[in-house]
Amino acid sequence: MLKKVQRHTLGVSHEFNKRPLRQHTTITLGNGTNYYIDAVPRSSMIQSLDIWQMEAVKLHKSFGILALVLVIIRLFNKLLSRRPSLPNDLPKWQKLAAHITHFGLYALMLAMPLSGWLMQSAGGRVVGLFGWITLPQLVEANMTLYSIFREIHGYAATLFFLMIFMHVGAALYHGLVRRDGFLSSMVSGK
Repeated sequence: MLKKVQRHTLGVSHEFNKRPLRQHTTITLGNGTNYYIDAVPRSSMIQSLDIWQMEAVKLHKSFGILALVLVIIRLFNKLLSRRPSLPNDLPKWQKLAAHITHFGLYALMLAMPLSGWLMQSAGGRVVGLFGWITLPQLVEANMTLYSIFREIHGYAATLFFLMIFMHVGAALYHGLVRRDGFLSSMVSGK
């Protein structure tokens, strides 16, 4: 049975399950780590190809696959859990924006690792999970497909970070402007 956290503020019940809160935190930390692993080597990639950069790329791939697994688990859990409702007095356009942003975040959290895996497969490269297992090639080696999936991967990452800023901005709006208890319920689980 899932532990539930409930908070009543301004006549709105914000009820969060502990499991989704932990999954949200884990996915957030994983995405942040993967961004850092990817960004640091790129800043000096032209200057050298040190061994640590190849290891960073392997870690980036592994964390991407781990993120894919966690997002799939999160989506199954989302189907089984009741989501808290948005505040009743929230304008319709903000509710619509929240739904679109959440859908977009999940779509991009699936698109990024899948496009990365497809890109590596099309490039004839191996994708593994921390050296424990090697994943199957999804497509035959094909440089045209590699280029397409690389572009998709890059654009998905850029769009993903824009949506994260929107998501964080909305959470801060709830916590600092509306002060409706929504943000504190999400952060503290109380």
